[in-house]
Amino acid sequence: MSRRVVVVGGGASGAAAAHAACEAGASVVVLLGRPGATSLGSGALDGPRLASLGPARTAVLSFVAALGAWELNEEGAQLGTNAGLLRESRGKDRGLLDVGPFKNAVVGVVDASRPGWDAVGLARAWSAEPWAQARSVRFEPVAVDVLRHAHEGVAPDADLAVLHDDPGRVAWLLDRLRKAPGLENKCAVMLGPWLGTRTGVSAHLSIELGKPVGEPISPPGGVAGLRFETARDELLEKMGATRTSGWAVRLTSGGATPAPVRVELASGEAIDADAAVLALGGLAGGGIRFAPHEPFVLSLACPAVLAWRGVPLVTSGSLHGSPFETFAWSGYRTAAGLERVGVWVDSGGRLRAADGAPAPVLFAAGDTVADAPRTLLDAVLSGLRAGRNAALGDRA
Repeated sequence: MSRRVVVVGGGASGAAAAHAACEAGASVVVLLGRPGATSLGSGALDGPRLASLGPARTAVLSFVAALGAWELNEEGAQLGTNAGLLRESRGKDRGLLDVGPFKNAVVGVVDASRPGWDAVGLARAWSAEPWAQARSVRFEPVAVDVLRHAHEGVAPDADLAVLHDDPGRVAWLLDRLRKAPGLENKCAVMLGPWLGTRTGVSAHLSIELGKPVGEPISPPGGVAGLRFETARDELLEKMGATRTSGWAVRLTSGGATPAPVRVELASGEAIDADAAVLALGGLAGGGIRFAPHEPFVLSLACPAVLAWRGVPLVTSGSLHGSPFETFAWSGYRTAAGLERVGVWVDSGGRLRAADGAPAPVLFAAGDTVADAPRTLLDAVLSGLRAGRNAALGDRA
């Protein structure tokens, strides 16, 4: 009989944990609460190089392929930001335009009448970047009327992206791009971050137009996060994982419940399982909050020990609690506590007790983990590890 694993959280680490647990033969329940750090993501995939992953490389590529929303390769990608910079990343959301392969070329930046999209300023800033100048890559604004209705000039990026989930709207956009004479001699086309909340619009436009078409990275809370959520939900459904919406308030282990683990929800419902993976996020994702007399607490009550720099945190002895400044800035180039405080785990992702002993059925992944690098690919790696170990139990 397969083990039942509950994954608390549906960001990058939670989705990876669910995928690994399903691949290992477990029955998986994913508890989806509030949007976290991955939903706020820009679409750039940062983290270790593929060549450095060793045996984990295959599992990471398998998850990325199954998700379908991301691209990851050895060469990485060069992406435009909405602040006018060009920056390197290990991979990207499939909707983004990778300018890395270009040399001695001109990229057309579609100039649409939207207050939040300054094509002229972005083109000038991207062209002035050292990377672009070294490779003789220029960006030129091209006036193209890609807004069909008056309200689209002021609509949020997400609302405009939803319109491009409609194949008819994409066909209309393709026709506008084809008829724009200013795009004929351009090697690629950069539009704003609104090419659909589902993966595939950029690829379709690229094929039909005969040149790469894409977006810059999204601002926090932008379209890239929506595309991840859509792809995640489709992946969970395809794998046969159960999705449950709700906010976890308590996790218990080894008590009188009929299963080794019980997760209680704010609604009063409970989920019983053989193992649990906490993928709640850190301070940015809402999984951990600052509470001066603690000084940090998880967003749910559970037998977890919070740690920093390899040792458990202790309650402050001051009547005024722990000073926020202690964790807000290290004073050096090393990471501050706000970036690294999390749940104490062993190398397999198992929660540690106060004496350091690992819990056999409780795991943590992603930004929830203490001292872990806060990058998307590191979150995926820890999620894959925790999900597999939770599914295999003693066989891990």
